[in-house]
Amino acid sequence: MCLEEKTRAGRKSRPVFAVNRAIGLVCVGFVCVLGCGQPNETKGLGSASATSAALGASATGEAAPQVTEGCGDRVAKLLKEPALPGSPEFEAHRVELVGRPRGTPLVWIRVPAVSGEAGNVGSAIEKLRTTDKPLTLVKGLVRRFGRSPETLRRIFLREGYVYADDPDLALAMVETLRLAALFREEKVFVLRGAEVFSLTRAEKTRYLPERYVYTNGPYKGEVAEVLLGDRVGLSREELLKDVAAWDVSAVWERHGVDRLRVKHLSAGGLVAEIKTRGGPWITGVFEPQGPGLKLGCVASNKEDAAAHGLALARTEGLRKALLALRNTVRAQVREEPPFDEPKDEPDGEQQDGALRREWRRAYDQGLRRFSIGDVKYDVYDDEGRALPPQVCVDFITDTWERASGTWYKPLPPTSGEERPKPAPGRTVGGIDFDALDLPNRRSVAELVTFAKRHTEMFEVKDFGADERIPFAKRAEFFAFLSENTDDFVVGDVLVIFGVKSDGRPHYHSVMIVESDPITGTPVLVAGNAGRPREQTFEGVMARSPKRSIKHRIRPKQEWLEKALFSGGKKAESGDEKSK
Repeated sequence: MCLEEKTRAGRKSRPVFAVNRAIGLVCVGFVCVLGCGQPNETKGLGSASATSAALGASATGEAAPQVTEGCGDRVAKLLKEPALPGSPEFEAHRVELVGRPRGTPLVWIRVPAVSGEAGNVGSAIEKLRTTDKPLTLVKGLVRRFGRSPETLRRIFLREGYVYADDPDLALAMVETLRLAALFREEKVFVLRGAEVFSLTRAEKTRYLPERYVYTNGPYKGEVAEVLLGDRVGLSREELLKDVAAWDVSAVWERHGVDRLRVKHLSAGGLVAEIKTRGGPWITGVFEPQGPGLKLGCVASNKEDAAAHGLALARTEGLRKALLALRNTVRAQVREEPPFDEPKDEPDGEQQDGALRREWRRAYDQGLRRFSIGDVKYDVYDDEGRALPPQVCVDFITDTWERASGTWYKPLPPTSGEERPKPAPGRTVGGIDFDALDLPNRRSVAELVTFAKRHTEMFEVKDFGADERIPFAKRAEFFAFLSENTDDFVVGDVLVIFGVKSDGRPHYHSVMIVESDPITGTPVLVAGNAGRPREQTFEGVMARSPKRSIKHRIRPKQEWLEKALFSGGKKAESGDEKSK
């Protein structure tokens, strides 16, 4: 059983801050994917990128650029343009800056300017630049100037940007700053990547402090946070004026680009070496569109061009499958199925895993609630969706199953004031672990063994003792990730193992849902540690830094595509029992 961090005082004890980084969508071929073009206020549903159950798409019909003879001339012309300064200090620490604080992968074309004020503001800015205790300093400044949002903005925001090129300072700012402390206005805006979102201030409630919530886009009604690279202000127009960064977070979803090596930044665009999984490195030209980028053309010899085209075609179905997994991850983050731990668990007694068994019994019997001890639990959420409790490995298997069409039926719709009557049943799609030779689907270790046994479904890598770097050695940990990027790609499941603060060894499992195209390192992983969340490695491993990555499970493309899109059995069972 995987045992992980739990919430301390119940699900309503503190605000739920999901990672909110959304980008628009376009359709390439038959795959609707995330886009990074001209900024707009996002409409419909999107992915949390990272990330509701379905993505809304803007069907632009944009096709992938072709290799053309003229592209070489465009490359040569751009290389002659004066180079933009970029942010060398940020790039020097990029692996940790994208891997520790939550944020959006960007290319900084210049460093945003700090306030030129003297006095207390100037002194505070200088301290931020030189401190060796950034978290203590940031918290202290927020307390000291908390009554003046304008002062806090002058101290912490650079031209409205949440920017830092030191990983510890960036982490301290992201973890400490709150929009409700930086603003008092009724409405503010945030530029995240290439998209602008409008936010409205919400008053304090019994369970939540004053906060800003999204009024448009895929996170409408959710609490908005401050992420590294965000630009916040009082109007959409000011956020899109004289931008300091270009968004590269969606080049994989939009153009099939897994990796990107920046060669030249100029006002006319970005020249980079680009690569699709399994393909060669070729040269690409990206055209700026406000804070977004569009791949304009690619230049290559005939052999590499042909190999690049084959790689794009070969991975098109994989990209579609991985987007389906991401959508499913986001659905679970929004629905918040509870962690499988009884609320009245006796001290010193481990009862993780008991809730789901009892939930399934109640669900199959057509009940709405069930009890363990003196505590009652819901079978469905407020919207009538089935709400099975999870341990960490459930999050992984549930994601695979749900993406393939396997899941529990919700309460049926009713008309008027009629109360819906439960009609339990489990629709079976292309993946059903209940029907496979997995004796205990709730054990991380047994999932690893199962994956090794089924080489037609998974590829498993065991990391050796010298490769299992504890998270406490952060610089070495992230260096290992950046030096071994082929071992950590979107869709991989990572098994984390080691001693936690209680002195006992623990397993945990997460799925990689987003990587930085420039370094190739994971920037967002998803799992259930108390509740479903999308986090950085810092968020997952900081509480138990002695742990390391022990195994990597990679679904094979052929199996994943077939399982998700071939339809599976599509059978329904109303009385199937849990194992």
